[in-house]
Amino acid sequence: MRNEAQITLEAILIITFFVLILVAVSIPVGLRSSDASRDVAQVLEMRTNLEKISAAVQTVLARGPGAVQTVRVTSNTKRWVLATADPEMNASISYWTEWESRARVPAELAYASTPYDSGRHFGGLGENITGIRQDEHRYVYISSGGKGTFVVRVENNNTDGGSAGISFNRNGSTITITLTR
Repeated sequence: MRNEAQITLEAILIITFFVLILVAVSIPVGLRSSDASRDVAQVLEMRTNLEKISAAVQTVLARGPGAVQTVRVTSNTKRWVLATADPEMNASISYWTEWESRARVPAELAYASTPYDSGRHFGGLGENITGIRQDEHRYVYISSGGKGTFVVRVENNNTDGGSAGISFNRNGSTITITLTR
């Protein structure tokens, strides 16, 4: 009886040892894959929001002066930026979000740190829209209250009918993009 108890105790210790090794290996792998899936979700959110905004700008451009279109974008990041004539990206319109560190910014995104706070790291996507001039760098910066749903209103005030500039205005959760002369 004593030998059987010793064998059972040894078996339990060996199984416990292997379970501890399995847990020690699988938890860090699970955490890394969780971080990676959050990164992928953030890039997909950026793409979706940029495509919605770009499509609204293109539609309003095509309809001509006086045209207005509203879209809703959702953000799960605290800090993000909409910009035009972006010197980092050379794009008509760009969408940037803040990342924890430079190393976390996916390679498919452009990178920029803010000039006033080198501790902030932004990754961005841009799109060129035919009919939009890249004359003056303008942006709207959404900080701390950036999570949630925002209404983006695009209006065409370009009475010249030629290529348009872009200006931004934010009032609470509404962002107005105005196409100007």
